[in-house]
Parts: sequence; structure tokens; C-alpha cells
Amino acid sequence: SKPILERNPEEIRIARIYRRFYAAFQLRDLCNEVPIHAVARKYKISRGFVQTLAQTCEGFAAGMIQFCERMGWGMLKSVLEHMSDRLKAGAKADLLELAKIPFVKSRTARVFWENGMESVRVVAEANATDLVPILLLAQPRKFRIVEDAETKYHQKLMLKAEIIIGAANRLWERQQQIDIETDL
Repeated sequence: SKPILERNPEEIRIARIYRRFYAAFQLRDLCNEVPIHAVARKYKISRGFVQTLAQTCEGFAAGMIQFCERMGWGMLKSVLEHMSDRLKAGAKADLLELAKIPFVKSRTARVFWENGMESVRVVAEANATDLVPILLLAQPRKFRIVEDAETKYHQKLMLKAEIIIGAANRLWERQQQIDIETDL
């Protein structure tokens, strides 16, 4: 990784292009479910820089969405909304619905999806006891739990499962209400 030379206007222009291209790769990784810490390690930058980049791009996208709406550019607005949602969720398109549930980030959403919970409705209809084993799969494998702490950990996951199911129920009810209002 050689430093980019910036001795004259042409080299400065090329360096700016390279930096934007480099940032685009980082954003692509975030949208493809690569965790922030992994992106930071891959590109040898701080996690804060990656987070700031993502937040800046989300803000810019929000402004561009408003601009497209005012200009009547519905197609471009839709694309920007979709990519902004993916960047916010840190997930691919198939997980966007699940990632709207509080406490369900991209990793958990992917594990839900892989275990047959592919929509907010399915999560809303689930039992907390069914969700706990799936939540266990979504946990990092770094640590080993001592037997005493295992019971407390399962209780904590049960509480989290109940919160997720409650939030999914509220989301599902809201979606149903919107569907009813649209049909009228």
C-alpha cells in the first residue's frame, strides 16, 4: 500500500478519484452484511471512520431523496431509498423487512432468515421459546458461558425474544393498518 502522490493538480484529481472509489468499496461491503469492525480491519481504517462514512452517505441520500421527490424523479428516488435502507440496516435486500424490528441487526436478521423466519409476520407469530435457539445462533462464538451464568444468559435471551416478538407484532399491526387504509 503505497501512498498516493499529490504533487500537482492532476495527481490531486486522481487521488480524489481513488479515495472515492475506496469509499465506495467500503459502502458496498457494509450493504453486503460485512460488520463495521471487519470493514475497518479490511481497509486498515478506524471503525469510527467507517461509521462516519456510512452516516454521511445516509444523510446525503436523504437529501437526494427529497430532491428527487421535488423534481418528480420517482424511479431515482426509489433506488436511493432502497440503497439508503440497505446501508442503514447493513443488510442485503432480502433482510430489510426483518432489520426494521428493534434489536434485529443484519447478523440476527440473516440467522432468522436462514431458520425460516423470513418476515415480520412470521416473527410476530412466533413463541419466545422458539426464538431463543435462533438468537443463540446469532451470538458471537467468542465466549464460553460458565454453568451459573448460562441460566441468566438464557433468561436474558428469553426477555430479548419477548421484546423482539412484541416489536414485530407492533410492526405487523402497523403494516396491516396501512394495507387496510390503502384498500379504502
